[in-house]
Amino acid sequence: MSSTTNGFDTDLTRHSSIRQALSSSSTACVLNVAREPYEIVAVNSAWSKLCCYSPEEALYKNPKELLQGKRTDANKAKAFVSRLKSEGAARMTIINYTRGGREFVHQIRARKIMDDGREYYLTESCEVRGTAITDAICARARLPSVRPPWHEELLLVVLWAVGLGVVMWHCITTLSKDSDWSLPPSGAILNCAVSSDWSLPPSGTIRDRAVSPFLMPLSAFDHGMMLIG
Repeated sequence: MSSTTNGFDTDLTRHSSIRQALSSSSTACVLNVAREPYEIVAVNSAWSKLCCYSPEEALYKNPKELLQGKRTDANKAKAFVSRLKSEGAARMTIINYTRGGREFVHQIRARKIMDDGREYYLTESCEVRGTAITDAICARARLPSVRPPWHEELLLVVLWAVGLGVVMWHCITTLSKDSDWSLPPSGAILNCAVSSDWSLPPSGTIRDRAVSPFLMPLSAFDHGMMLIG
């Protein structure tokens, strides 16, 4: 038999169906107010043992903020709540987390109940181990939901590689065409260097020096990037 801790707005000291369900069940039980934010108003010791939250830590909290984590299927959890609101009962199996961060496969069933004119959701749950459904849910949860499908990622990589190849090809061909550079007319440089003390290197110095790919003309690289854009 499980002991029960209740919130101040739920009188479980009197005999009621809620008290009987919470105290006599050997499975984890939690009682929520049937309206947002679905505050927890009572838990039994089996729930505290399963989820590793003391009653004081759980009361008046939303189960979502206590149990959901990185690999919890948020869409499945929302569908569960929607079905519970519309049909009065729902069940699901999902990955949740204990207080210490241990993930576990959580089998949950909930139903709407009335007590003293108030609506509550009574949720019973347990951990599932060593079954085919556990393996299936774990395998599905390991697929990051925020990442695009693999074929979209592959297409992006291919496009990036092709674009890089186009840029490199254009730069190399431009360098090969411009490898026989010649100096512009001396007057052009002298006119631009009126206020500078520049001097021209000996003729043929630039022409005789090997061109490093790191010294490629900036215009060639810019033009290559424009081809991608």
